[in-house]
Amino acid sequence: MVSVPGLALEAVAWLSAINILLAVFNAIPAAPLDGGGLLRAFLWWRTGNRLRATAGASATGRIFGWFLVVLGLVLVLRGAAFSGLWLTVIGWFLVAAATAEARQAQLRELLAGVPVRHAMTPDPVTAPVGLTVVDLLTRPPYRFRHSALGAALS
Repeated sequence: MVSVPGLALEAVAWLSAINILLAVFNAIPAAPLDGGGLLRAFLWWRTGNRLRATAGASATGRIFGWFLVVLGLVLVLRGAAFSGLWLTVIGWFLVAAATAEARQAQLRELLAGVPVRHAMTPDPVTAPVGLTVVDLLTRPPYRFRHSALGAALS
C-alpha cells in the first residue's frame, strides 16, 4: 500500500520532471519560444538589423516546427497515435506562430515611417452615442462604405 507522503513525493517528482522538460523545450533557439527571443537578440546584436534577426529566428522556428510535425507523423505511423498527434499539433502551432512573428516584423518595418494621418480617413463620419444600430445602418448620413465609424463622445 502506498502512503500519503509517498504519493506527495511522487507528485512533486513528476511535476519537477515535467517543469524541467518544459524549461528545456522553451530554451530551444527557435521563435516563438524563449530561446528564439534569445536567438533574435543575438542575431540583432550580430547584424545590427532587427528585421533580419527576426527573420532568422522565425525561420529557425518554422524549421523546428516542421521537424516536430514530421516526427509526430512518424510516431503516428509507428502506432503512438496520441504522442504523435500531440507533437504534430505543437509543431503546427510553432510554424504558425513563427510565420506570424515574421510577418508582424515585416509590417512593423514597412509602417515605421508612415504617419497616422496618412493611414486614416480625414474628417471621419461620426455617429451620436445614442444612435441605434438600425438607425446607423438605415439613415442616409451614415450609409457610407467605410470600414469603421467613430462615435461622437459629446
